[in-house]
Amino acid sequence: MKHGRRDAIPSEHAEAVQLMQLVRLHESRYPVLKRLFHVPNGGLRSKAAAGKLWAEGVRPGVPDYILPVRVGQMEYGDKFNGLAIELKRKKGGAASDDQTDWLEWLDDNGWRAVVCKGHERAWAVICEYLAIPNCLERAA
Repeated sequence: MKHGRRDAIPSEHAEAVQLMQLVRLHESRYPVLKRLFHVPNGGLRSKAAAGKLWAEGVRPGVPDYILPVRVGQMEYGDKFNGLAIELKRKKGGAASDDQTDWLEWLDDNGWRAVVCKGHERAWAVICEYLAIPNCLERAA
């Protein structure tokens, strides 16, 4: 069995699972976290399944996670309409042109839209966005 350097880096799936474990761990204290959802755009599918999803409206590049919660300081006019996260592995993996296009469009339309390398970064962004204090310490 080969154990190359790439094996030591968690897959994007593993990062996503770890992120959702953190989210679910904190949902009882911060119920707004229940509004975070994953958009299952990626993954290998048969041509028939991909065709069905396309017919239903799947769009390439839509970010992995959407948190449709408006936050910010109204008096300063810097309120965000929501948070969009494109989750990538810690090393390797880059946003595609379609993903970059979506993130830029969302950003231009009042969303906080970011690429996060690894679940720790994604969790930190979520905590910052929702102003959850010391969430990284409690998650450890």
